[in-house]
Amino acid sequence: TVGALVTGTDRAWFASNAGACVDVWAPGTRLRGVFADFDSVAAASGTHQAAAIAAGAVATELGRADGSQTADGAVRQLRRETSTRNVAIGGAYGGEDAI
Repeated sequence: TVGALVTGTDRAWFASNAGACVDVWAPGTRLRGVFADFDSVAAASGTHQAAAIAAGAVATELGRADGSQTADGAVRQLRRETSTRNVAIGGAYGGEDAI
């Protein structure tokens, strides 16, 4: 499960997934993207934005692997190598703090 951070901070977005179910946190607010009509670019916020960033990071990690790594393994590897522990999201949200 992906949690959304307020972009540029270590604070959880107010409507983010939260708690022990969150495996990874990623920026999730005010991110610009192309919308369904492919004719407009606008900023959006939410866990769907954070999930796209997290999926890209996992795909990159899987691309570096020798083919034996699972997506869960890639998430664990990314958490070990790139996350910051014990950040501000913890108190109210529970779970293991790693962004």
